[in-house]
Amino acid sequence: GIAWHNDHGEGNFSISAGLKNGKIVINMQEADGFLASILSGVHVESEFDFGVGFSTRSGIFFTGSSTLEIQLPLHASLGPVDLNALTLSVGLGSGGIPIGLALDIQAALGPIQAVVEQIGAQATLNFPSDHHGNLGPVDFSLGFKPPKGVGLSLNAGIVQGGGFLSIDPEHGEYSGALELVVADFLSLHAIGLITTKMPDGSSGFSLLVIITAEFAE
Repeated sequence: GIAWHNDHGEGNFSISAGLKNGKIVINMQEADGFLASILSGVHVESEFDFGVGFSTRSGIFFTGSSTLEIQLPLHASLGPVDLNALTLSVGLGSGGIPIGLALDIQAALGPIQAVVEQIGAQATLNFPSDHHGNLGPVDFSLGFKPPKGVGLSLNAGIVQGGGFLSIDPEHGEYSGALELVVADFLSLHAIGLITTKMPDGSSGFSLLVIITAEFAE
């Protein structure tokens, strides 16, 4: 579409184009034997809306929201650490393109087994309206990508159990559950929820933890 706006005596000309209800599918059904063997299980299906435009006031801009995510199975070991999956994600947001690279990691730490889901790094490409980024017209940033969740299991003789912590940094929420059995006579169950973003926008956090104990008869 083409639009002309005049706000307070200042004109703004913009032009844009877009695609609604798009869909992309990637799979290995028709791959040859070699590619099918090393890329087994790869299947990506993503729906998206996409738009790009230019205005004399904002420069290049993007509209819509989409994320393309590809997860490749891995079977690599580094001592007590196993790399189980590699995930590459490319997203589209307003004014920027986030690109993420993440790993699923499983580690054995004595009697403790730990699984960390999709921890890695994320790069973001932005296109400033004044065309003054750290790479000329492009602004590039690289940061830590927090994991989506952490799982733990424990087998230390008389104490056994495990739990999982789900992490949602975008909404500032952490939730998890833990269960431990001590000497087959005491069971401890814990459920916790942490919210770090307050509804009114103020700083602070809320914490809820529920712990129950059961004794075997």
